[in-house]
Amino acid sequence: MPLKEESGHEEDDVEDSQDSDTGRLLIRHQLVESVIEFCEEESDTDEDCDTSELFGKNSVVKSNLLDSKIQLEDSRVQKVDNVVKIKQYDLGHHFDPRITTSLNKFSKLRKLAADSSKASKSWTDTDCVRAVQTSFKRRGVSPHYSDLITNETISKRFIDWHFITENSQFQELSIESTLYGEREELMRRYPTLESLLMSFGVSGDTLDSLASEKYLLTSRREIDTLCQISPVDSMLEAFAYYLGTSDQFIKYFICFVLDRKIYESMSCDSLWCTKIFNKISHDKFLQEYFTLVHPQDYFLHHRIIKLIGNIQTPLIRRTFFEENCLSDEKATEILVTEFNNLFDKRRLQDLLYFVLSIYGSEFLPFGPSPATQYFKDCVDDLFNASTSDVELSLIGGILGVIMKMPS
Repeated sequence: MPLKEESGHEEDDVEDSQDSDTGRLLIRHQLVESVIEFCEEESDTDEDCDTSELFGKNSVVKSNLLDSKIQLEDSRVQKVDNVVKIKQYDLGHHFDPRITTSLNKFSKLRKLAADSSKASKSWTDTDCVRAVQTSFKRRGVSPHYSDLITNETISKRFIDWHFITENSQFQELSIESTLYGEREELMRRYPTLESLLMSFGVSGDTLDSLASEKYLLTSRREIDTLCQISPVDSMLEAFAYYLGTSDQFIKYFICFVLDRKIYESMSCDSLWCTKIFNKISHDKFLQEYFTLVHPQDYFLHHRIIKLIGNIQTPLIRRTFFEENCLSDEKATEILVTEFNNLFDKRRLQDLLYFVLSIYGSEFLPFGPSPATQYFKDCVDDLFNASTSDVELSLIGGILGVIMKMPS
């Protein structure tokens, strides 16, 4: 009987060892976590948490606990002199061996960007920016605007003809003078057309240069001085009163309406300009115009055509045709020759305004034509070879629209 009881006891022990392995591991894991939490709470007062008393010197639990404690201590390592203690480990295929090289390149790039932004400008750039800022008549202009103008050297979109460059001193007429002799009051304040223009903000140097320099509107292109100007509608009304009072009226009229500030205003429209144009000699107008504007300045040709529509055909005839009577084929041939000249020299901006100026005239009307198809083929071929020129894209689009117009 004793042997039987002893045997049964052994079977119970075997069953306990097999069934409770998982439970013992869970208990041990929970015990380790409890001790770790206890050590963390008592770390400020009791740094030497002796775990040998709890688990013994050779306990596996003690080993696991010490490993966890080491990890906690590593996580509490403070940064000293921007040095961080890094634990080496293997990520296997998750680690990219090129990351170090990439980070080094990125650091060098950031340093290069910082150094370039802090680099001092050359004396030439500094002088240009200072000259631009000095030309402004308005105070408090942002330096970013000055830098933008200085750095824009390709499109020249900030360069234009400016007749008015000084702050306006023009005094608008009161309501009483409007009702009772407005013109007489205006003539009393400004006896001559020159005095009126100077009150608008035209400098005396510009007025003197008009009498001595040729093609002044083409050669004297400058940035906007941001001067203060009077309301454009008031200036147009006052300017019209001096029609017939000065031999220089036509010349001043051309300079005035081609000023970018006046041209882009809502008041200076085709109706007002055509009304003045019809009251003066057309031949005298063209004669004065070509003393101020170069014959190949298609930029201003396009501007004056937009302001005075019925001047397009006389202006094109005066520009390209020495003979008044030419066949349509001969006139088209001359225009195609000028197109080829601008196209071969890659004067694309001039080519753009040339196309805008000649179409719609009696020499090259809207609608499909062999000349228009030839222009479009040339532009498309060059555009396919070089897509960086914005003018080519614009010219190609304009010619495409013209081809679809009814003739």
